[in-house]
Amino acid sequence: MVVKRAVVCGYCMGVERAIKKTYQELEAHPERKILTLGPLIHNPITLGQLQEKGISIIHNHEEITDPVQTTVIIRAHGVPPEVAQNIINTGAKLVDATCPKVHISQKKAAQFAQAGYQVLIVGEPEHSEIIGILGYAPHAIVIKNLEEALQVAQRIKQHQGEYVKIVLMAQTTFSEITFEKIVNTLKELFPDLIVEHTICNATRERQEALYNLCKEVDALLVIGGKESANTQRLKSIAEEQGVPVWLIEDEHKIPEQIYEFPTVGITAGASTPKEIIDRVESILKTVSP
Repeated sequence: MVVKRAVVCGYCMGVERAIKKTYQELEAHPERKILTLGPLIHNPITLGQLQEKGISIIHNHEEITDPVQTTVIIRAHGVPPEVAQNIINTGAKLVDATCPKVHISQKKAAQFAQAGYQVLIVGEPEHSEIIGILGYAPHAIVIKNLEEALQVAQRIKQHQGEYVKIVLMAQTTFSEITFEKIVNTLKELFPDLIVEHTICNATRERQEALYNLCKEVDALLVIGGKESANTQRLKSIAEEQGVPVWLIEDEHKIPEQIYEFPTVGITAGASTPKEIIDRVESILKTVSP
């Protein structure tokens, strides 16, 4: 079997930064209780390692029992401003590990909303990043695909006309190709449409690397947490390219069917540690069923 790894895969800057901040707090203040607001990243193995070191997950400020001795870490996806303020109000220490790229999206959404623009955000309505951005632009409309974008755009045009002040942006981990299709469609309806390219470079490079890899392999393994939106998107891209693909969390989940293919590709989501990718690659190269 020939095994090919995507040129870009695994931890992105935002995830790596959030993990680094968490371990720095743990090392600098071993006497404090360290909490993360929601899972720090969408990878069960990394979350297990954090739990072993005493780092717990909470879902709201009301779960903070001893604020004076507690540090709460905001994960890379970010949160609405009122959520962060609620934590500060408890008296706990707040460490903001929001990805800088997400911070930019939050600020842009707020600025355009305050300037009277209709803000459209392409992304997944239930995703933590989107929920956080909506805290900065409460009247923004979230659209998840081209069909929905067209429906929303036609409704806006019908009620406000084609020269409405309108801006389009995207979840940082959204599909570049789908976003561009939506951009082209909306530009035909709104001549003055402003497009903010908020998909981060790491996402773009990861997806481009996968498209190239799909041309070179017979099957593919996507490594990452099943709850990770960007990992699921990588799987969808491979499926769209007609490549047999499996999503696995670690080397223990490698499917037997993969050994039937002469050339296998591997890629990984933004929350997948390098050591897991290495172990999967090593087993594929050395083990046969």
